[in-house]
Amino acid sequence: MKTFITNLNMNGFKSFGRKSALDFSPGLNAIIGPNGSGKSNCLDALCFILGRMSSKDLRAENFADLIFKRKTQTAGEAETSITLDNSGGVFPYASKSITLVRRIKKDGTTQYKINSKNSTRQEVIELMSLVRVQPDGHNIILQGDIARFVDMKPIEKRQLIEEIAGISTYEFRKQKALAELGKVDEKLKESQIILNEKESYMTNLAQEKKGAEQHRSMTAELSSLQAAEIKLRMDSANAKKNKTLAEIEKRENLMTNSNLEIEIASKKITQLQQRITALDKEIGKKGGEESLALQKEIEELRIKAEKSRTIVSLSREQVGKTDTAREGLEKNLKDIELKIKEKEKERSELEKQKQKITSAEQAEKSGDTSELESIDEKVSALDKEIGKLNAEFMKLSGEKSTLSANIKIFEHKLKTAEAGLAEADKYDSRKIEKKYKDLLEEIGKLASQDSRLALELGELRKELQSKEGEQLKTKAQSSVQEILLRDRAIKELFSQKKKISGILGTVAELGKVDKEYSEALRVAAGNRMKFIVVDSQETAIKCLQVLKGAKAGIATFLPMDKLIVDAVSEVPKKSGIIGLASELITCESKYKRVFQYIFRNTLIVDDIPAARSLGISKHRMVTLEGDVFEPTGAITGGFREKDLGVSFEKNEFQGALVKLEADIAVITKNISELESKRQANEQKIYALRTEKSELEGKVEFTKGLGKDLDSLEEEITGLKKDISNSESEIEKCAKGCEKLDKEIKEKSAKRDVLKSKLFGSGKKDLQELLTKKSEIESHLQSAIATMENVFAPEKENLTKKLNGLEKEKKDFEKQIGKEESALAVLDKEIEAKEGEQNKFTSKLKEIIAEKNEASLHLREAEKKYNEAQLETGKIQQEKNFYAIEKAQHEAEFSTLKQEMEPFANVTPAEVKNIEDAKRRARTLSEKITQLGNINMRALEIFEAVQQEYENLAGKVNKLTSEKNDIVSVINEIETKKKETFMNTYDSVALKFKEIHSKVAEKNHAILELENNNNPFEGGVTVKIIDEIGRRTSLAALSGGEKTLVALSLIFAVQAHDPAPFYLLDEIDAALDKVNSEKVAKLLREYSEKAQIVIITHNDAVISEADSVYGVSMTKEKWSNVVSVKL
Repeated sequence: MKTFITNLNMNGFKSFGRKSALDFSPGLNAIIGPNGSGKSNCLDALCFILGRMSSKDLRAENFADLIFKRKTQTAGEAETSITLDNSGGVFPYASKSITLVRRIKKDGTTQYKINSKNSTRQEVIELMSLVRVQPDGHNIILQGDIARFVDMKPIEKRQLIEEIAGISTYEFRKQKALAELGKVDEKLKESQIILNEKESYMTNLAQEKKGAEQHRSMTAELSSLQAAEIKLRMDSANAKKNKTLAEIEKRENLMTNSNLEIEIASKKITQLQQRITALDKEIGKKGGEESLALQKEIEELRIKAEKSRTIVSLSREQVGKTDTAREGLEKNLKDIELKIKEKEKERSELEKQKQKITSAEQAEKSGDTSELESIDEKVSALDKEIGKLNAEFMKLSGEKSTLSANIKIFEHKLKTAEAGLAEADKYDSRKIEKKYKDLLEEIGKLASQDSRLALELGELRKELQSKEGEQLKTKAQSSVQEILLRDRAIKELFSQKKKISGILGTVAELGKVDKEYSEALRVAAGNRMKFIVVDSQETAIKCLQVLKGAKAGIATFLPMDKLIVDAVSEVPKKSGIIGLASELITCESKYKRVFQYIFRNTLIVDDIPAARSLGISKHRMVTLEGDVFEPTGAITGGFREKDLGVSFEKNEFQGALVKLEADIAVITKNISELESKRQANEQKIYALRTEKSELEGKVEFTKGLGKDLDSLEEEITGLKKDISNSESEIEKCAKGCEKLDKEIKEKSAKRDVLKSKLFGSGKKDLQELLTKKSEIESHLQSAIATMENVFAPEKENLTKKLNGLEKEKKDFEKQIGKEESALAVLDKEIEAKEGEQNKFTSKLKEIIAEKNEASLHLREAEKKYNEAQLETGKIQQEKNFYAIEKAQHEAEFSTLKQEMEPFANVTPAEVKNIEDAKRRARTLSEKITQLGNINMRALEIFEAVQQEYENLAGKVNKLTSEKNDIVSVINEIETKKKETFMNTYDSVALKFKEIHSKVAEKNHAILELENNNNPFEGGVTVKIIDEIGRRTSLAALSGGEKTLVALSLIFAVQAHDPAPFYLLDEIDAALDKVNSEKVAKLLREYSEKAQIVIITHNDAVISEADSVYGVSMTKEKWSNVVSVKL
């Protein structure tokens, strides 16, 4: 036994919802169980693993239906596996067993594995073919298959015997030989025709020989001239190639340098970005805790210094005000002293005058004096009263002057106090604290704004770099004219555009395309992209003359007035066809004819399959990848370098550059504005931090200034009250003076009346003396009163005030000295700290300056980087252009080299230049043309034709011999094929008869050929012979008898070509007990040679089995398996 199935595993397959296993023995294995329990599902699983493709054979609509499904539960997938014995080494594996697995997924797809390795169905079938097992082989009999064997047609029975006989090998050899025979026959016919044709040549050879010799001589000379021309062109192409190589090498060196610049700039950018980040951190640190700590120390010292300065300033101001007041008082004192001296002098003069008048009066009174003395006493009494009144008036006037002076002093003090209060109001702690809080909020906002600006700057720089990269790529992709101008002819003509107004542009410049069609249209247009479109034929001729005069190469011109466009065939309406190439170009309407001329009947298609679907047509086809299908059948294509050479400008590039430039301008402007804002922001932050430091000092200072403000306000209130009281007193004095003045006038009038009585009209001189004396005495009394009541008290008051002011000045000067000493110490400390702060601030400014400088360098580096990238792109384009030129020169050289190959043994003629070679070649060609049609083979036609005729005759003989040999081989194959078939047939027929005789009693079955002479033209039939020797048909047998015939045929085939195992499903269903026992014994017998797995209900078969497997169905509709070894 070559191999056998050792076990079968099922999980989720059909009715086997959970994992179930059957361990088979090498002999007879019986699977039993009630109908519908799932027995046949076991054989379905085996067939499924072996590779059956039809789900119908496995009693399912599709493979997904093979997965276990119940209302309460459904398996996710199904898996079946078998293990085959490999102890005999029949399979090409070192292991002792082989495991085959086939898994079904929910979507119905299946997967094979051999020994846990993913495999294909073909690999499984090839593996099982090693032991002659096929998915639909004769060793697998499922339900209903037994009837197939019974109803098999004679031809099918013959084919079954052919299959086991291996006739297909002979048939293959025969077909191969017949094909070879056909080829030989065809060659033989062709050779015979050619042989007959050769005979007709002989008559014309002599006449053609002479012309051929002359033609050969001229042709040799022409070849020499052509070789010379090709050699010169090769030398020119080689020189151009070497020049192009030099240009490419130059561009490579430039690219190396440019790439080095890019690398250096990139590294510099990275270094500068890292440096700026580090500087930002350092600025944050320096402008943070360290700066605040130092600033706080300085501010504390400034608070103390500010307080001392305020005290010194206020003290100095008070000293100044004291000096001013003292100067005023001293001036007033001098004025009083001067007035006193004047009054004393006036008093002395008045006393002298009084003495003189008194003497004169005595002389006048020497007469009757009694009445006069009485009147005089009254006058004197009145004079005394008037003197007293004048004294009181002068006293009140003095008091009024003193009060007025006091008011001025009070007003001065009030003005000073109010100024001090206004100054102190500047240091109002509430206002300062509010301003301090506002400053902190503003600094916080500005700091947040600075962070936001820094982030925005970073994002904008990234965006700028990205946009500049896009701009570089877009420029590199859209620079059509730059590439065109490298062509000498185009460059020369474009430089003459002002002189030649009719040059409209190149084909490449006049059209724009969508990106997806760019490559296809570039290939479709080819070199015609460089054709120059002009307005007229005259312009084209002018351009030709310019090129000739400048020796600037050649160009092709398309004059709009002479351009003829052929009619285009109708575009086929098929999937994959995009449309006519000329319709995919975007251009001005007047240039439509140009592109119709350029592309003619070219179609743009999706891909190669789309082109193939059209086949050879009137249209030229170009795929989107650039593969070309010519109407002639020629195909050009393969790998193409992208974006090399001239191409149409893409539609999306039309506005892309403008948009990118606008975007870059906006971004650059935004960066500049943000940098300006950030710089201004930083300056504001610095200024606000400085102001904050000063305010912190004022906050501390104003805390001690509150008491001074209170005292100033109290002093101002007191001074205002004093001024008000003094003004009231002055008003009282003014009223008193007014009353006294009135009373004095009344007394003086009364006195004057008495005097007139005293002197009468005759005593006029005496009266005048008395009047004058009275006036002098009045003035004297007034001067004495003024000196005693006004000037003396005022002098005393001013002296006291001057002494007070002096004392006050000394106190202020003492305080100034004390505070200035303290201030000197504080100023030194502040100076030291400010020096430290200046160094610190200077360092911070240096860092900020360094950061700004680094930012500037960064922008410069980024600019250089972008410029270098742009330059690299340009150089790359130039290199690509020269690479194309090099390829063109190489292609030209290669083409010329191929053209030169026919002239390998030809010595080039001596010529002046290419034009000379062409001219001479044209002359010679004309002479050769004049010779007419020449048969050059006539030179050697005799020998050649004769030799060819002999060769053909020999070939005909050889082909005839080959044909005979092939026919012999075919006959031999047919003989062996028939012998092999007959041997197999005889063996099977004998075994069939022998086996059937064992199981049948009433009749016997035999196999017969329908055509004994040629068995392949007929079939194999089964004949039944009853007990008395009568022949009858198979249709006359019962179902059980037919089953015995079919089983006999199966086992007869097995005996001749044994399979390692047989899978049988209820083949004994139609047998009675006796025949069942016979079949059981037959199965027992053949199980010694091959493994048999049978599904049965027959006790006779079960009793003969080596192993019995019971299959039952649970209430939940699950199949269970129980095995028993017998």
